[in-house]
Amino acid sequence: MKRFIDSVKHACAGLAQAWKSQPNLRIHVGIAVLVMVAGMWCHITVIEWCVVLLVIGQVLASELFNTVAEELVNWIEPAYSERARRIKDVAAGATLITAIVAVVTGLLIFAPRLHALFY
Repeated sequence: MKRFIDSVKHACAGLAQAWKSQPNLRIHVGIAVLVMVAGMWCHITVIEWCVVLLVIGQVLASELFNTVAEELVNWIEPAYSERARRIKDVAAGATLITAIVAVVTGLLIFAPRLHALFY
């Protein structure tokens, strides 16, 4: 049990470090909070909640993996190199894909409700 608790403490320390150092993570969390408020306001179904929470988790995890990739590249290759740039760009591209999928998913879930509300 002590190992599990220590693992959770280390994970929380990592999240705190990412929160402090990564503005994009804070932006993603802010958007996630707004989406969850919208979900409550629109009374989305349990299945829709599952989908929304999965894509939120995917985006946040992707942002954390992108941070790991950037930190590792900076540690291994502190000077600018074309290879380091490509690695960082690919990691950022993965995060962009998850964010796009999240936006499309949100539109599929929320657009019909918002359309019905305003028209």
